[in-house]
Amino acid sequence: MQDETVSKSTMSENRASGEAGEFDPLITRYADVTWEADPSGSVTTKSQSWCAYTGQLAEEMLGFGWLKAVHPDDRIQAEHQWREAALTGRDVNAEFRISHMANGWRWINSVATPLRDENGRIRKWIGMNVDIHHRKQADEERERHLADLERQVEERAAELRTNRDFLRAIIDSSPDMIQLFDAVRDEHGEIVDFAWTLNNFTSESRNGIVGRASPLQHTRGLIQEDDFGAFKRVTETGVPEQAERQYPHQQLDGWFLQSVVKLGDGVATTSRNISVEKGAQAELLRLRAEVAKAALRQSEDRYRILFESIFEGFCTIEMEFDEHGRPTDYRFLEVNPAFARQTGIIDAVGRAARSLIPKHEQFWFETFGRIATTGQAERFEHREDALGRWYDVYAFRVGEPEDRRVAILFHDIKPRKLAEEALRKSDAHSRALVEATSDVVYRVSPDWEEMRHLHGRGFLVDAERPTARWMDDYIFPEDHASIRAVIDEAIERCAPFELEHRVRRTDGSEGWTFSKAVPILGDDGEIVEWFGMAADVTERVMARKAEHKANQAQQRSEERYRLIVESALDYAIFTTDQVGKVEDWPPGAQSVFGWSPEEIVGQDLKITYTPEDRAAGVPQQELHDALHKGFAENVRWHMRKDGSRVFIEGFARPVRGGDTGPEGVVKIGQDVTARKKWEETQNVLVAELQHRTRNLIAVVRSIASQTMSETGPTADFMARFADRMSALSRVQGLLSRSEIEPITLRTVFEMEISALELVAERVSLCGPEVFLKNSTVQTFALAIHELATNARKYGALSGDDGALTISWSTYETSDYEASDQENRLRVEWLEEISEPRSVEVAVTGTGYGRELIEKALPYALAATTTYEITETRLRCTIDVPIKWRKTG
Repeated sequence: MQDETVSKSTMSENRASGEAGEFDPLITRYADVTWEADPSGSVTTKSQSWCAYTGQLAEEMLGFGWLKAVHPDDRIQAEHQWREAALTGRDVNAEFRISHMANGWRWINSVATPLRDENGRIRKWIGMNVDIHHRKQADEERERHLADLERQVEERAAELRTNRDFLRAIIDSSPDMIQLFDAVRDEHGEIVDFAWTLNNFTSESRNGIVGRASPLQHTRGLIQEDDFGAFKRVTETGVPEQAERQYPHQQLDGWFLQSVVKLGDGVATTSRNISVEKGAQAELLRLRAEVAKAALRQSEDRYRILFESIFEGFCTIEMEFDEHGRPTDYRFLEVNPAFARQTGIIDAVGRAARSLIPKHEQFWFETFGRIATTGQAERFEHREDALGRWYDVYAFRVGEPEDRRVAILFHDIKPRKLAEEALRKSDAHSRALVEATSDVVYRVSPDWEEMRHLHGRGFLVDAERPTARWMDDYIFPEDHASIRAVIDEAIERCAPFELEHRVRRTDGSEGWTFSKAVPILGDDGEIVEWFGMAADVTERVMARKAEHKANQAQQRSEERYRLIVESALDYAIFTTDQVGKVEDWPPGAQSVFGWSPEEIVGQDLKITYTPEDRAAGVPQQELHDALHKGFAENVRWHMRKDGSRVFIEGFARPVRGGDTGPEGVVKIGQDVTARKKWEETQNVLVAELQHRTRNLIAVVRSIASQTMSETGPTADFMARFADRMSALSRVQGLLSRSEIEPITLRTVFEMEISALELVAERVSLCGPEVFLKNSTVQTFALAIHELATNARKYGALSGDDGALTISWSTYETSDYEASDQENRLRVEWLEEISEPRSVEVAVTGTGYGRELIEKALPYALAATTTYEITETRLRCTIDVPIKWRKTG
């Protein structure tokens, strides 16, 4: 690999030796990285383009060190390809991922070719890397899209298969023959035959299993009955046809009502055996003719027996028309006994239909009127809402046309229609339930060895094809045996499978599901499939576990509390009721105050307070604050049983009850009497130390004064040195009290303004309360002193027309490259005057004050500072990292 200078040099050498130097601009334009290696494949030249792309140091990528920038999953393959190319001398064309210093792992296309000498030996390798990350992403997106399309196609195919199964069940349950045929065409597109594609159970019982046989060959004489012609007409025109046909074949011997409709490039046919109806019709007509012609009693009896014995309802009617030839009503001439069973109408003979059935549909009048007028028989199915029935009807004209009589043979098919409707609704409901539910839906084989389908709903990985590895894919290995045992028991009992168990979710994490599956039985009572649903109960199980864990933690916490209360003898932890009566008194309270539980339980807690606190109402106020404010501090002297005093540091909090509010208070206090006495002693020592420190500073100032008086007239030095020593003394005074009175930024500003007797009304302070750590106070205070001194002598406060504004604020860093956010303090010192005036060299030069701000603060406090001076203003900023001082 090489930098750009080396690359240009190499390209020049290549051009001089007849190599492809003319491609240098093209390589420079399209290659993201160029590089070189020796004949063995080891990189010997540093490549700045590689380093700029990957972030590797130039020394790190030499040899085979560049492999460290290759993605771990691609590293072995990349090294193998490169070493094999170096060994064989063949060109390299590889794709793998390398680290980009700003954008993570990116795909590159690495190509390399050897440069040979006049003897054909490899002199070196040159190559380039081209970033193809966007292309790879586009390829992966396309593959994901194709996979998603395949999944959707499979889901749709599964749905279609399910619908096909439901449809096949309905078709097979029909007593009619239902058949599907595809057209067979010659090279000119003419229909020359048809091929069977579907036979329902009724059809197979007559024709056998025909596969895709030709009906012309399987059923001889099909052309003669014009079935082929009807099939062809319907296929070509799309117009349905219906006809009664008599077949003399062995398979189809009798009369059939055939309906033909177009389906794709073919037809669907329904054939109903109407031999009985046709025979009854023929026999009825024959007997009626014989009765009318010969009036033979015997024939009349035979007709009557047949008329009264058939299951179907039968009647003859006479139509009535208005002057415009429109049917208005009909009258029953005769009915058979089955008529009443099929209609529920009694004594119909001689009566008009509209009087018997007031809400009779106009459909019936128009249909029967048409048959009476045209003489064309019709077969149809129609629902009669007025009677609450659904009829299969065969109607034909009888007698002469002028008689306008119609014979009707019918039977109620409402049970079959209701069954079909129920099946359709059940199918629709099942599909809607599966689509609407958020639960996982799955199907498995009878022995549960194969998962046939699973729709995971985003909870589990979808199983779009049958798989025998479902247990490994969804169940953790340690759960296999227990789940298999429940499955085997469900199979043995042929009972539903129910179990709450762990599963492996789509992201590989642990989830919980409640799974229930029911067996689907065949006609022989054996299991043909299991259908199941699984609900995601992960949150419920996790909540249950968390509750159990919380209960255990609470028990452990209560046990720890008991142990702490009983063993912490320097802590008084006890409770009182709402009026301050002691309710419990652990060993720690007895150790601190001296009273035993028998002596103090039920007593008013006021006996533990000093007389002066009792007189001031402290016990009542503390109890009130704890009950109504939620907290009351208790840091004061208390009384022991023997009359001695003990200093307690603690607090009181309410003990929560039900909805009625606090039931009492719990008081926690530590006996810090020894520490209190030590602190009082320490305060005396600190005050003495502070006094001695101020004396020491005074001595240093005196020595400096005497020394300077001996060395020459240095009055300005003495004044400045005295001011700075005074500032240092003031800082020491703040530090000596910092544990009792924490030092704030405002305190430092106000101290310097007061000490230098600055005009307060011309100084503005603005900023939040910021507590400074003791380690930063001295350096910061000296910088403020220098700024204030300059303002008084040379700056805005040296005359009557100036003003000083000091403002500060805190903020958190928002640099996204920072590993942790940082709290910072920003201070702005702004001096402004109305008229320009000369400024002393001490201010604009590099004196002690400015060096303190611009050099000492960045070094000591890691601060960032600015110092700007114009003719009318001075602006100084100090930006320093801070850590909040904990107080209280």
